[in-house]
Amino acid sequence: METLLRIGFFVVALSMMVVRMRWARRAEVLEPGARDVGEGAWLLPLRLLFLPVWIGTLGLYLLRPEVLAPVTLTVPMGLRWAGLAVAAAGVGLLAWVHQSLGVWFSHRLRIREGHALIMVGPYKTVRHPMYTAFLMISGGLFLASALLPIGVVVLGGVIAVVWFRTPKEERMLTEAFGDEYRRYVARTGALFPKLS
Repeated sequence: METLLRIGFFVVALSMMVVRMRWARRAEVLEPGARDVGEGAWLLPLRLLFLPVWIGTLGLYLLRPEVLAPVTLTVPMGLRWAGLAVAAAGVGLLAWVHQSLGVWFSHRLRIREGHALIMVGPYKTVRHPMYTAFLMISGGLFLASALLPIGVVVLGGVIAVVWFRTPKEERMLTEAFGDEYRRYVARTGALFPKLS
């Protein structure tokens, strides 16, 4: 059962990376005249911490899972499988988000000339579904693996990015789209659809 769960973990993690790489290649470079919103000095150290922990933990989980025993939590098997299902759904959402954004996807917070406010696909009810997808993926993989490094660094890193980046993105979009964005905010949820 553990081996099947580990295989599922890697299929989901690899699928996420394939989705990201596919759309990252399509992302255009920042062209002259685009307004780039600085993301602060905190993001680079976070990325520098995230990447080695993510790759190192993945490698050990694949090749030498017994080494990770001291940082493995006791999580019921049913909850671990549920976590894997949530992570897989998150990858599906991430692909839908990228497809909906199309050419407007960027790793950076930026507004380009002629920029369109996307309100289709998952954006019809949620303003930041990409962040929702990453929370689902990182939280689900944390539960599936029961590995503390994934919980602390990966899920914690995603939460930090969402926490700090969302307000900047909201301000940037309000400045760019004004009342259109304010109306959009009034009818949508930030990370989940509004219930009322």
